[in-house]
Amino acid sequence: MKEESDIQTIEPGSNNPYIKAVNILNDAFDYFNEIYADNLLKRPLITILSRGRKACLGWHWKNKWDYQDSLHTEIMIAAETLRRPIHDVLETLLHEMVHLWNSQHDIEDCNAAQYHNKAFKRTAEEKFFLEVDRMPQKGYAITRLSIKSRDDVQNFIDREQISDFRLSRVSEMKTSSAKKQYMINVSEEDYFWFKNIKTQTDTNSKELFSQMRDQYMEQMGEEFLTGTYE
Repeated sequence: MKEESDIQTIEPGSNNPYIKAVNILNDAFDYFNEIYADNLLKRPLITILSRGRKACLGWHWKNKWDYQDSLHTEIMIAAETLRRPIHDVLETLLHEMVHLWNSQHDIEDCNAAQYHNKAFKRTAEEKFFLEVDRMPQKGYAITRLSIKSRDDVQNFIDREQISDFRLSRVSEMKTSSAKKQYMINVSEEDYFWFKNIKTQTDTNSKELFSQMRDQYMEQMGEEFLTGTYE
């Protein structure tokens, strides 16, 4: 155990690494808003939160916050994903800015099941210069930096002299004396879908399966998973 004198406290202000990370995201939002959206995007509340059991890198949530009787949209970057290269984190910000643009223009680009439709693809490609691929079950949900957007991201990084966030959320250690194992036969297509989701959401196999299992339990009832399956 560390002695009290060995424990460093994080003081409020500019030296706080969390505040620094949020400030970088806000500055990046302003930069992308100017060069891609002509400063037409209304500023959201940009947060860094735990994604919990969700298999996501971030989200756009309309009217999530209430401040002085005024509703504000949230763009969240998952705390567990800040360990990725900064280019990838800023690409996630751009992905969520696509949703923000569409939301402000009353364009439905994603349903409750997180299926990204062609409207999302069109805005992502034409407005924010992202490359888009399909993901099984999720539509056009996979985005990557194009040559242009990667150059723009690099220009921002160089201008702000950012080397990295240097901040990552440490997952809690889970202790359990009993382990459950599930053996499921899947097709080759499903196997590659699972691998793709795992890569895109920066989630390991155990975490992703746990999230999928919880979703099934919510939809089908807990008895759905109490039997023995081959």
